[in-house]
Amino acid sequence: MDALTDDQRPLTDLGMQQSSDMGKLLAKQNIDLVLVSPYLRAQQTWDCMAPYFDPPLEAHTVPDLKPSAVVDETALVIEHYAKVNQAQHVLVVSHMPLISALVCEFAPMFSPLSFVTASVAELNNWEVGKATELYFFAP
Repeated sequence: MDALTDDQRPLTDLGMQQSSDMGKLLAKQNIDLVLVSPYLRAQQTWDCMAPYFDPPLEAHTVPDLKPSAVVDETALVIEHYAKVNQAQHVLVVSHMPLISALVCEFAPMFSPLSFVTASVAELNNWEVGKATELYFFAP
């Protein structure tokens, strides 16, 4: 809480370590697209994860990925990025409550999840309403 506004709130040291650990785990996946919130802590999360990806991945900062975003519109933005980039494995770095609602938007049969720093939900489809599998990982 060391910031005047939510968008400038940084990660804690623990959050940086957890993000780095998750980067090591996710680097083993075939991620081909990274979408990141413009908020400082999301940018820092990706900065902690990025060094583990080989070849390096370029992240796209997406203004819609902020906590107060409209869920259905943001889901369509993510779907569009995935289609345009022909991406099968998309990493979205964002915030609560948006990220939990997005999981339900892509996979309506699942209940909302509570994400802590560096938690990951893995879905099997990036078309809105079409995901049927969910795996959840937390540090």
